Amino acid sequence: MFKIKYNSYQYIKQNLNIFDKLLSMQPLSFFIQQIEDHRSRQGLRHPFHPFISMIILSNLSGYHGLNEMTRFIKDNSDYFRKTFNLQAIPGYTIIRTFCAEVNFDSINQAFYNWASQYVKQEDWFSVDGKGIRSTASDAFSINQNFKSMVSMFSHKMGIVLRSNSYENKKQSEIHSVQELISQLEQKGMILTLDALHCQKKLSKPSWIVEMSM
Repeated sequence: MFKIKYNSYQYIKQNLNIFDKLLSMQPLSFFIQQIEDHRSRQGLRHPFHPFISMIILSNLSGYHGLNEMTRFIKDNSDYFRKTFNLQAIPGYTIIRTFCAEVNFDSINQAFYNWASQYVKQEDWFSVDGKGIRSTASDAFSINQNFKSMVSMFSHKMGIVLRSNSYENKKQSEIHSVQELISQLEQKGMILTLDALHCQKKLSKPSWIVEMSM
């Protein structure tokens, strides 16, 4: 795998360090296994970890909607039955209920733990927030409210390393981005953000945060 130059001790040492790091990396399935099942144990027909793995595979294959995920899982039912040793494949209603009730934060953390293995110092990341159109209420009045997603995108890997959500009336994008950055374990990353985040003073926390202090 590596071309070793025997007359260069530093070169050998560097490559051995890279090899040791590769051996210590865990696959995504390892972190999925650590997500806790949120469902009641009574009457379960579909094991949690194979279930969530099928949903992740459908998303990675470009199937994001409920109908699309259902069709993807059905079309690949033979493969999933054999791979996960399943007796039955979930249908639309079960998939819809599962996605509505699953803990987003736990999945987000599992994906971050996996992806962070590949982050190196001085990697470039873009941080930005986008409103979710379908969550908007009273869109044309002063009572307008909506939910937004703040994402940290890796230019090198082409994936979202970490994300956060907030409600417009309860929190600002500034505070949500600061919260997202504070959760990072890596050092030396290069972040690009909108001018909105060039603050001389820390933003005031939302009233929910103040009440919990």
